[in-house]
Amino acid sequence: MEPLLTERLILRPFSLDHAKDIYELNGDPDVMKYVRETDLGYRFKKAFWGKGYGSEAAGICIKDGFTRLHLQRIYAEAYTENIGSIRIMEMVGMKFLKETLLVGEPGVIYEIFNPNK
Repeated sequence: MEPLLTERLILRPFSLDHAKDIYELNGDPDVMKYVRETDLGYRFKKAFWGKGYGSEAAGICIKDGFTRLHLQRIYAEAYTENIGSIRIMEMVGMKFLKETLLVGEPGVIYEIFNPNK
């Protein structure tokens, strides 16, 4: 992908070279207090599908988001045809919010709220 250029900026896709800077940016409470929502996402190679890794990872991320980061709400999106991801969202306690379009295709949004707030 070609970078996007302005008079002062070069916008390019993330790479491993950016990992430290992104980690620092996301760890700055002054920056993150203006981020409106926190979404949950996961990807696994097909060899690891159906072994419980998705729900295990999603569950610990939600727990961490609520206990360490004190988030009030976490949401997740999935294409309607992605039954595996929808099942993971339900297994970790997320509730259906609404149907939506994801890049023009039917999708769903699920959410979970911090029980301690």
